[in-house]
Parts: sequence; structure tokens; C-alpha cells
Amino acid sequence: NKFNWPLYQNVVVSSSEETTPILGSLSSINLKVINNLASNFMAHPEDNIVWFVESCNDSELSKTLFFFVLLQSLLLVKSKGDGFSALFKSVFPILKAELESLVNAGDFLLDEFNSEMLDWDCSSFFDHLLYANLRPLNAKVMVCIFWRLISALMSAESFGNRLDDSMIKDLFVFFASSKFKHAFREHLHFLAAQCSVSPSRLLSKFFTDEGVPAAVQVESLQCYAFLCSLSQDKWQTELLAEFPS
Repeated sequence: NKFNWPLYQNVVVSSSEETTPILGSLSSINLKVINNLASNFMAHPEDNIVWFVESCNDSELSKTLFFFVLLQSLLLVKSKGDGFSALFKSVFPILKAELESLVNAGDFLLDEFNSEMLDWDCSSFFDHLLYANLRPLNAKVMVCIFWRLISALMSAESFGNRLDDSMIKDLFVFFASSKFKHAFREHLHFLAAQCSVSPSRLLSKFFTDEGVPAAVQVESLQCYAFLCSLSQDKWQTELLAEFPS
């Protein structure tokens, strides 16, 4: 059978793979296919995100495929250094809503999160597809997607693409206020230390701007402490000098 969906154009599967049953999981879908899907997705992310969300809305398994495609798409953005702004504006609201939905459901905890997972590609998660409950898996994949989102942001800036500072602020606020913020600890530190916005300018806004949640202010203080612990005299002087009084 031939798929007429735009995302599945030019997705080549070998004859042996065509006869392999999926059997209710994605374990038989290999990394090459997902990479092809990611490449097609990146051709028109704004349009494809709408189709993907509508198609995957009622199935956790379909959402897992969606998250795998996003995970690999961010590798493409990082390697090319362009297309980040469009991708961010398309996927961030969706990812934010999906993770908040998992948190509100309250039917699992993300107590243990191995930071080594942050550098996994989607093939590293395939074995986990054998478990009945995909919601914890989807949450872990999303945490990795957010890590890749930051990495792609830094890469885009290194290519000379000036990005909107609001992206950095939105990411920080989301990580700091999330129930899963323990899984986002490295995200916060990396974002504060590596983004183009000076750490003092980024973090001080959470004390000078109105309406900032207390949880975000606490996390910004912890980031201040983390940056000072790096023993970079320039940062210590700058951070202390510009700390809001």
C-alpha cells in the first residue's frame, strides 16, 4: 500500500522490512525510516506539525512516533544551523501542552532520570516500546527533545542566526516551573551558561519583571549559585555586580 500523506513521501523501506509486522509497537520501525520522516517533516514544519498533532491525538503509540520524529528533526536543524525559529514556534507550544497534560494526569512519576539519556537518539528507546505504558516513555523522550531544542538553539546562534531572546526566556520559565524540573536541571544550567544572552541579564529579569512565579525565582537563584561555582572570575564579578538589590 502507498501512503498519500506528505510526511511519508520518499520514505523507502526494504522488502524485508515491508513484510515485518509492527505488532502494536514501533520496535520494527528502524532509525533510517524515522530519519526520512524527520527530513520530510522539516521541509514544512509549520504545516506538518498540524497534521501530525491531529493524527496522533488519540494514540499514545502514535505520539511516540511523533516524538521520535521531532527528536531526529532537531539533529537536522543542529547540523544545518537554519530553520530553528520556525521549528521552535511550531513545536514548543505542542511539547509544552503535552508534558503539562502528562503532569496533570498524575498517573506516573519521573523520579529517576538518567542524564546520559539526553544524548540518546530515538533508537535507544526502541526496547522500551515493549512496555504497556508508553506515557512515562513519552515523557522521557520529551525531556530529551527539550535538551536537543536547547542544543539546536545554541547551534543556530553559532551559525550567526540572531534569535529572539523570548525563546530563551520561555524555555527557562517552562523548565523552572515544571513538576519534572528535577529532570530539567541540566537544561537550566546549560541554558543559563551557554545562551547568547548574558547570564546576569537573563536571570535578573526574573526578579525585576512583574508576575514571575516564585518557583522560577528560586531556580534562577540556583542557577546563580551554579554559575558562581564554575570559578570564572569574570562571571562571578558580573553576576554579583548586576544582581538585583
